[in-house]
Amino acid sequence: MVFWRIVGDILDIPGKICGILIAMLNGIGNLFTMFSRSILYYELEHARKYRLLTETDLALAIGEPGRYGGLASGRADAIQDALHRRGLQMMGEDED
Repeated sequence: MVFWRIVGDILDIPGKICGILIAMLNGIGNLFTMFSRSILYYELEHARKYRLLTETDLALAIGEPGRYGGLASGRADAIQDALHRRGLQMMGEDED
């Protein structure tokens, strides 16, 4: 019985290691997703400011009409702050 218990425990090790690696990769992937969303909201906010200054819709220039539509003033800042707070919570840090 002890022999088979040890064999079973040894065979369980690769599964546990794979589970840990998958969790780590998933966490890294979520971090990059968070960065990507943050950059998108910076892009949206700057496109909104550019449109207010020049009355030129950048979305038409890049061939994606409506890409920047509907972004109210200050909305990007609120979204960015919410993403920042969520990121800090995910990393277990407190915001000052």
